[in-house]
Amino acid sequence: MSRDLGSVMPARVTVRFQTRRCNGAVSDSVPAWYIKTVNLADVLPDVGVGFNGEKLFHDSALALFNIGGTDPTNKTALDALATQIATDYAKWLTTSFDEAFPEIIAPTVDGLTDLIEWGYEIDQVSTRRLSAPWNAQPEELAHHDPANNGCVDSTGVTVTQTPCAVFYGPPAVCVSGKPNLTRYKLCLLDGRLDIKFVSTDVVQ
Repeated sequence: MSRDLGSVMPARVTVRFQTRRCNGAVSDSVPAWYIKTVNLADVLPDVGVGFNGEKLFHDSALALFNIGGTDPTNKTALDALATQIATDYAKWLTTSFDEAFPEIIAPTVDGLTDLIEWGYEIDQVSTRRLSAPWNAQPEELAHHDPANNGCVDSTGVTVTQTPCAVFYGPPAVCVSGKPNLTRYKLCLLDGRLDIKFVSTDVVQ
């Protein structure tokens, strides 16, 4: 069932990305945000737009800036991500349903399904499946730009190509009275968690 897009669809979607300085001194500054606005009429001309409004998203993908640069070095990737967010958001709003069945069924659960209710009465049973309310989407998004890994700030920290976290775990052994801890790296690779051995470190 299609929704009345004129009442729920804004004309624009804006995505704000936090920035990171990739060179220069600590006293040098870069813009606090990189902001990309997408007109929905440009990405979905066949859908149309409604009121003259704007939907704002915040995304965790970093906009990488060099000192003196007017645009982030990964502008192309961030613009493409903002366009995809705007497109997905608009398509999400175009579908709405409230289905009722006079029986117990196992309906297909997908990204559009918000609630499934099963009813048991003395003389009847039922199943109901509903889509999410139009304003139920999250506004804080978590993405990473895998196309850029060359940003090293003044602390020597590099933006890695894959989001990773280093942790220590077993096996742990003691050598000369000092514990040895095995260091691992936990990374997100193609949507799955991957644990890799890094080294065995002696705690000083």
